[in-house]
Amino acid sequence: MKVRDSRWPSSWAFELHTREEAFLARVTNVSASGLRFDGQVGARPGQTVKFKVLGEVITGRIIRVSLSGGALAFRKKLDARQLSIMRQVRAFHDL
Repeated sequence: MKVRDSRWPSSWAFELHTREEAFLARVTNVSASGLRFDGQVGARPGQTVKFKVLGEVITGRIIRVSLSGGALAFRKKLDARQLSIMRQVRAFHDL
């Protein structure tokens, strides 16, 4: 049986970049392997996206998307430091 990574609640605002454009979104929960977000983004399932955590680029793939949000899986699992940052609250004006 596959064990799922622990998910942590979050309210971390971030700018999600596709090849075409950037979108503002807010993380609702995060684990070492992926996250769920709120916000309208113009990405489709399977599309590669990027965002920054402490200046480091994190790459992922959109798993699902709806009118109000979606989910993505990270290409490489987050380390403990990155995960602890993303578990915090960050407002859009702090971007």
